[in-house]
Amino acid sequence: MRPTFHPRLVNGPYGDPALLVRLLGTGRNLLFDLGDLHPLPARPILRATHAFVTHAHVDHFCGFDTVVRYALGRARTVRIVGPPGIGDRVEGKLRGYTWNLVGSYAEAFVVEVLEWAGTAGLQWRFPCREGFPRQETRPVALLEAAVGVRVVHTEPALRGSSRPRSTTRFPASPTPWRSHST
Repeated sequence: MRPTFHPRLVNGPYGDPALLVRLLGTGRNLLFDLGDLHPLPARPILRATHAFVTHAHVDHFCGFDTVVRYALGRARTVRIVGPPGIGDRVEGKLRGYTWNLVGSYAEAFVVEVLEWAGTAGLQWRFPCREGFPRQETRPVALLEAAVGVRVVHTEPALRGSSRPRSTTRFPASPTPWRSHST
């Protein structure tokens, strides 16, 4: 049986969290968490249609800037899917830059944000050519999502050592926005 996807930890097991999943035969990729993406060439990032962000700590979200940088001037829609508050985080990052030159770009780049809470979510669009203003869209039911994924993520407790213990296990308990799949 041939695999349908190929996962790759971008920064190894102890670097910033970022998982690239190639969807074989589709020309598409998914990203899970947006840690440092600089080890990747532009092509796999540009093929990513969705990025699933578990939370907005810097080590899980700093790669968002790389995704935006590579997509500027291209006809692309990147969907960021995350927990409540992710829309505000995306808007804050986009507002942190000056976008005075994007109105002349020939291609339309858009960031869409899907913020999930339980079985429903909120969706916003941030069009590049207009300087990434937040545009409200309708609420979204989980069954309408283009991609359904179940993610369980926990942060390890700090134990006063920078060296990870391979024998330590951390319990995983999904939060409400991560506990549903299609």
